Amino acid sequence: MRSNFHGSAGRSVPFFAMVSLVALITLLGSCASVPTSVPEDFTSAEIIQKAQEASDRYNYKAAQFYYTTAQERFGSDPVIGSTCMYELAFIAYKQGRYDEARAGFNALIEFYAQPGNESLPVTYRILALKILEKLPAAKTPKPAVK
Repeated sequence: MRSNFHGSAGRSVPFFAMVSLVALITLLGSCASVPTSVPEDFTSAEIIQKAQEASDRYNYKAAQFYYTTAQERFGSDPVIGSTCMYELAFIAYKQGRYDEARAGFNALIEFYAQPGNESLPVTYRILALKILEKLPAAKTPKPAVK
């Protein structure tokens, strides 16, 4: 059975053409550029904004670059540190890298438990706990066969 979609002019569009278009869009999105540097005078807010914009465009490599840069430059500020930790773990979650996401969210929860971090906004901690509940069980390595 052959499936056709109808374009805006009422013309029939073959299914394989639609699949090809989706594949092309996915390919172009995955080839999106990744920055190699961030101006030294960028504030943490500017870097995090760039990261969010990249993430909104599904350019996760660029988003990871920006969040990592913000973490390296401003990570001594616990608010910036927790923001970047959460967002990096969330990117891993969105990409289906569940073991990495689990490790990131658990590290974030431990970060909240450190002395001096009691006054952090609890938003990222709550979100991390909710996502951890949704994650599939961790993969356990199969024992070696002798």
